[in-house]
Amino acid sequence: MRKLDEILLVALVSAAVGIIVALPFILLTEKAILAPIVKAAAAGMAIGLIARHITIYIFLNINQHPVYTFAAIFIIILIGTGGAAILFNTQNKAFIAGMVILAEIIGMSVSLVLHRYISKLNDQLEKTQEKFMTVSLRDKT
Repeated sequence: MRKLDEILLVALVSAAVGIIVALPFILLTEKAILAPIVKAAAAGMAIGLIARHITIYIFLNINQHPVYTFAAIFIIILIGTGGAAILFNTQNKAFIAGMVILAEIIGMSVSLVLHRYISKLNDQLEKTQEKFMTVSLRDKT
């Protein structure tokens, strides 16, 4: 159940990022804004979920150094945001560049915050395990 909660959280945060990234450009160019906002949320959600799965794969199977996962996130955001903008027929190259830059800033910031949070949790888990191991060894003697 925790994995499902995590996936839902990533999906919701990513959808919000998609809306935040696209909203200024939608407001400047669109008359009807509901459909483009839904598309932006869907694109953000897809980018976030793809990034989550690919970074987990890289971390577990290729290299555990954060540089590799952050590089993958950067590339996924770049391709995903640029691709979504083109797919949704954004003609203005400056708008596409602006969306990509905004998505990179927000996406990489969120990734950094999550990385720090997860690292802190892992450190606390290691300390707790060490404490239990010490107590367990003491009890056996």
